[in-house]
Amino acid sequence: MNRISDRIEALRRFMQTKGISAFIVPSTDPHSGEYVPAHWESRKWISGFTGSAGTAVITMSQGGLWTDSRYFLQAEEQLQGSGLILFKDRLPETPSIADWLGSILKPGEKVGIDGWVNSTSEALQLQKALEKYHLELVNVEDPFHLLWRDRPSLPLNPPFILPLEYSGEACNQKISRIQAILKENQVNGILISALDEIAWTLNLRGTDVHCNPVFVSYLFITSTSSTLYIQPDKLTDEVRRYLETNHVSIKDYTQIAQELEEHKEGCLQLPSSTNYTLYQAASKSSQVKLLESPVLYLKSIKNATEIAGFKQARPSLLDQALKNGRPVVLAAGGEVLVQADFLLAVGVGDLQVDGPVVQHRLGVVAEVDGEQRVGVGLGRGARLVAVGHKGAAGEGAVAVLLAAPIGVAVGGVHAAGVVLI
Repeated sequence: MNRISDRIEALRRFMQTKGISAFIVPSTDPHSGEYVPAHWESRKWISGFTGSAGTAVITMSQGGLWTDSRYFLQAEEQLQGSGLILFKDRLPETPSIADWLGSILKPGEKVGIDGWVNSTSEALQLQKALEKYHLELVNVEDPFHLLWRDRPSLPLNPPFILPLEYSGEACNQKISRIQAILKENQVNGILISALDEIAWTLNLRGTDVHCNPVFVSYLFITSTSSTLYIQPDKLTDEVRRYLETNHVSIKDYTQIAQELEEHKEGCLQLPSSTNYTLYQAASKSSQVKLLESPVLYLKSIKNATEIAGFKQARPSLLDQALKNGRPVVLAAGGEVLVQADFLLAVGVGDLQVDGPVVQHRLGVVAEVDGEQRVGVGLGRGARLVAVGHKGAAGEGAVAVLLAAPIGVAVGGVHAAGVVLI
């Protein structure tokens, strides 16, 4: 028999025991991560679809997978034989998950989610959308804890200390700044669940998520204390001493929900990305304010040490441009993508382009497989623009304007950055 079909039937038997008519399986984890440890790849396990983004919905007789246009072809192939329908997300004719469930379920029926892997904002929005069909959203236990027999364990990679010479600000100073913001917001504490924010605050790094320097944990900061919830076996003696020196207590990762339920010291601040189970736990004993984490903004403002680190990582690009006057964009392998007579602006973030960009009267043109294509997309927020310029450099001289955020990734040739010759 088809193993995916078998898994779906096992999930349906679980749903019967919980009295729910549908169950929604997202792609994320308890920390709202885009890239997740293998332990939380439940959507991949239940559907067979391996793309990085998608949501599976299982009812007692039907099922579907919502994903975006990057994965339409892949999903069609991987869903074959599973009985799941492909819903092409963001197309006008594609119903939302709530609308689809509203069309096939009866009023009064229940839709289940695992609140650990659904953010508070998503759960509250879904709840509101289901209400117009008189459907009830319920938070149930993680079914895959029972069904997924060879499920990977939680990652146990030990975090390590990022020295002050690279961070530029001590951990206890960062915590003090966060506590000052809590006072301004008139709250007693905040739960930080985003892994990159925890790593920044504590000046620790990890390897729990592929290509992301983070470690699975929660950080609970109050006006008088700081507690890291993590699997204790992960911590080296060095990191334990470091946390103790910075007055950060250590508790088991699995205790966080109970701790929030028992916290009765005033109002708590939770980002809307906090998972729904922890939001419900905190709401039992405390007033909760859904406010974005201050760490999101604090870490975006780089200190002198961090700025120096950026410059050291990509040494003196602008200085070289001014000195040599002939900027070019090189592919990672050294291939020249664009050569310009002078530079209008420099973006030093990595990006990928679909091919060499050349000057054209209609605007941006990329050379792809021997064909010139006007206006080739370079991804969200990225622009690589070659423009003609009449001036001191002469008729037809080319200037390059490059602007891209760090980490833009679009298929094609990977550009190492702006390299000056």
